[in-house]
Amino acid sequence: MNTYRYRCDLCGISWPLRETVAEADQDREEHRATHDTQPVSFRPALRMAAVLGAGLGAMAIWNWVHGR
Repeated sequence: MNTYRYRCDLCGISWPLRETVAEADQDREEHRATHDTQPVSFRPALRMAAVLGAGLGAMAIWNWVHGR
């Protein structure tokens, strides 16, 4: 027996297993009716991680150079 599950490509949420495609389609339609259609962006978090990494790297180099 096949089971079906709707997983949103935008927010990554998965629904429980369903026995028919029609039930999974119903989950999709209900979610899309209440969900914002804009994809989730992780770019601000990546930028912040890059800036923190660069800052920590600069501090490590500074301490290494001036610690001698």
